[in-house]
Amino acid sequence: MSGDDGALYVPGRGPLHTRRQMPETVPVTRAGLVAQGMGWRKIDRLYVPTGPGMLVPRDTVGAGLPAGESAGAFRHDIVTRARSQVHPDRESVVGFWAALAGQGLPRWADTEPVVLHVGARSRGSLSGTVAGRTPLLATLRPRPADLLTTRPDPCCPQLQVVTAPVATAQCLATVIAGKKAWHAPEVPGLDRRTVNGVQLLDAVLQCTVLSPDDLLSGAANRVRRDRMERLIDLTDDGAQSPRETVLRLMVRDSLPPGFTWSSQVPVAVSEEWWGTRFTVPDLACEELKVALYYDGGHHDTGEQKSTDFDLFQRLRDLGWEPVRVDKELMKKYVTMMETVDNAVLRAWRRYG
Repeated sequence: MSGDDGALYVPGRGPLHTRRQMPETVPVTRAGLVAQGMGWRKIDRLYVPTGPGMLVPRDTVGAGLPAGESAGAFRHDIVTRARSQVHPDRESVVGFWAALAGQGLPRWADTEPVVLHVGARSRGSLSGTVAGRTPLLATLRPRPADLLTTRPDPCCPQLQVVTAPVATAQCLATVIAGKKAWHAPEVPGLDRRTVNGVQLLDAVLQCTVLSPDDLLSGAANRVRRDRMERLIDLTDDGAQSPRETVLRLMVRDSLPPGFTWSSQVPVAVSEEWWGTRFTVPDLACEELKVALYYDGGHHDTGEQKSTDFDLFQRLRDLGWEPVRVDKELMKKYVTMMETVDNAVLRAWRRYG
């Protein structure tokens, strides 16, 4: 599907900012460029390699990386690198992080090697640090006979990848094993592997149309069922950023018994000439009228600050207890939780 600006996205549950924009550039062969009459010197001046015998225009390097992501030693985004591994004479299947990125995952994948299931003996390492020393080569893994595959890439339909449930389980297994990690604020009672794992599953539920049952099915023989069930119990298909996931995990036990948090709850705040105006808290307890927001960097702009202040006041006028959390407040866990707990207590006294 295409966004309003014509950008390509694979189908997903969440808004476009939760899904990877598919790069439009498809690698070409050097032989193909020569056949078009282009000389080797011109090719070397205008193109750079992305895989064995595969090239992209020099001016497109980095264009396929999602905002805020880096490819490290690999230089190119992982979808472009996966496209560079397509060979008509080899029945290879892309797995792990490249497969999940090709199905919409916007984060964490671009510093990882492309992994191919080719039916051959294993070669190379799943470690991005090691594989980055030979960035043009894929890591090879055996191809199980029952491996489920799909072809989701709108720009490179010949690219065969493992299905999203399988790719999720493969990636999650590397997180659980400690082979893949990223920074996340500490969450009391949960280790970093669990927090990263829940962030990954939340992101997958946004960028795909998978259900928790799909995730559990894909994890069979890849992630222990009891571990997978615990992670799924902590997931939510409404978290639209990793920080929203962390906020939810931090406040998971802050409501009185019998009350629960819900994600992305529309709350009507006023009637305008064009219709009803809504605000959508990242987390809300509708019964107690407590609303939590995580404010990312874009909330620092003048116009957004004004909008946030106006909505904050309107919620208070309607009897809600709104709480706004940003990166700095999240670092001060005790202070943040005192603010949330006080809001919940006031609401409980009023409505409980």
